[in-house]
Amino acid sequence: MALIVHLKTVSELRGRSDRIAKVTFRDDPGIVLRITGEDGKIMGGQSFYSRVLENCEDVADFDETFRWPVASSIDRNEMLEIQIFNYSKVFSNKLIGTFRMVLQKVVEENRVEVTDTLIDDNNAIIKTSLSMEVRYQAADGSVGSWDDGDFLGDESLQEEKDSQETDGLLPGSRPSTRTPGEKSFRRAGRSVFSAMKLGKTRSHKEEPQRQGRQRGPAHHSHSSISHLEL
Repeated sequence: MALIVHLKTVSELRGRSDRIAKVTFRDDPGIVLRITGEDGKIMGGQSFYSRVLENCEDVADFDETFRWPVASSIDRNEMLEIQIFNYSKVFSNKLIGTFRMVLQKVVEENRVEVTDTLIDDNNAIIKTSLSMEVRYQAADGSVGSWDDGDFLGDESLQEEKDSQETDGLLPGSRPSTRTPGEKSFRRAGRSVFSAMKLGKTRSHKEEPQRQGRQRGPAHHSHSSISHLEL
């Protein structure tokens, strides 16, 4: 499993300066170790820094890919953060703007292309925007989906059965591949459901008869006893 971010361009930048990007996912603020990878990128915790683009004007063409191998599945509420800085060799880098993205759509669709504006330190939207692509490689290479068959009611099962019987009469059709155990399970389920409905129907029909017998005149019972004694 892996999260892959392809940072393409940052546009609408002001002035001329050296630019650098910081891409963060699952960063631990307590980690201060800085490790330089084989590709020259500096990794700190779960943050990556891009290469420095020198003398950029209004557009910074980064065209860099960052990859995070992940041991556990990505949660839909997790965040991806990208910060763009004016780079300085002497002083601290000056933050231009930040972009934060919830990964829900990435988890659901596996691939998302984004073009959006940044926000400054005061959370105000600025003109500077970025363009990137985010991909999520799940363990099985796909995202699970609901099985509509799990929610079929009794009527839907009957329609499915009728459809299968009709398909069996068509030329070139294949016989049902359903196992005897599955058929017995479905028949048993329908029988239980029918018995439940039948029990409810009978209980409603028998209730007035019971009430009628209970409310009948007392002399009927006495006459019956007398008749039996005779």
